[in-house]
Amino acid sequence: MNMQKLLQHYTVNPEHIWLQVNSHPISGGFEPHAHQFYELIVVLNGSAIHVCNHHRCRIGSGDFLLVEPEMEHEFHIRDSISVLNILFLPGVLEHLSRELAGAPLFSTLIEPGNSGKVYHLAEQHLIHVLRHGDKAMEEQCKALPGYRLAVESCFYELLLLLCRHGVTAEERAPRFFPEQIRVLVEYMEQHFRDGLTMRHFLTVAQMSESSLLRHFRMHTGETPARYLMKLRLESGAKLLSSTELSVSAIAYQSGFQDGNYFSHQFRKHYRLSPREYRQKSRSANFYVNDVKGYQGPPRGEMPECHRTPKTQ
Repeated sequence: MNMQKLLQHYTVNPEHIWLQVNSHPISGGFEPHAHQFYELIVVLNGSAIHVCNHHRCRIGSGDFLLVEPEMEHEFHIRDSISVLNILFLPGVLEHLSRELAGAPLFSTLIEPGNSGKVYHLAEQHLIHVLRHGDKAMEEQCKALPGYRLAVESCFYELLLLLCRHGVTAEERAPRFFPEQIRVLVEYMEQHFRDGLTMRHFLTVAQMSESSLLRHFRMHTGETPARYLMKLRLESGAKLLSSTELSVSAIAYQSGFQDGNYFSHQFRKHYRLSPREYRQKSRSANFYVNDVKGYQGPPRGEMPECHRTPKTQ
């Protein structure tokens, strides 16, 4: 792919920041290349092998990384992948370093030598990244007075989300659980749709209630009840994204007996109602061709600046 043509196609503010969305075909990919700007990559959907700084790793939905200027990198795509690319010049980071100095991930992200290191953002936060991406693209296409400022604002909010809620591979790695807690966690993950109670937890773990609560929180950071709630909400989120089931049916299949209670807890956790989440999660397909039967953007024809340039 001709990088210069790509930049010309997606230029928002040639002095500071570019935003682009790429939807790679099944046999596509990028040959080894380097550029004079930073490239922030957020994976929205799909997977690929990314090679940077002689390090090869698989990236998938929710993963993000920053590639330094002049650093050669490449993608190998076996299936398909949709990524949000934010390209910006080094000067953009200068005034951000002071503002984001207290965010540990920001310092790690921009540290020399960490180019291409993969971080991860949980699904409930990725949906907000999509929202900022949507807003930036809308501003870019309309090009109303002040649109460059609006696009930069979306970039800063997006970067702040990544720095506040992103985690390193080490932090994301499975924790070591003592045998009794491991058995209980596995049981909850297999039976979260059932009407589990503390009595079930105590029977499975073979511990007293006070000991279970203390050890479970120590090793998971949650109470058993809260951990169970998160499993059910994550199940609901996946069904909202991938099925046409009603909210009530999804609530029932995820272990809730009351659709209203499910909606209340879902909004509390994801800061979106189930219907809003479904709509936003489907907007991820706005960036991907022919994924999950997507037939096009929800509002008429796709604006020209949203189209994905074809690889040659």
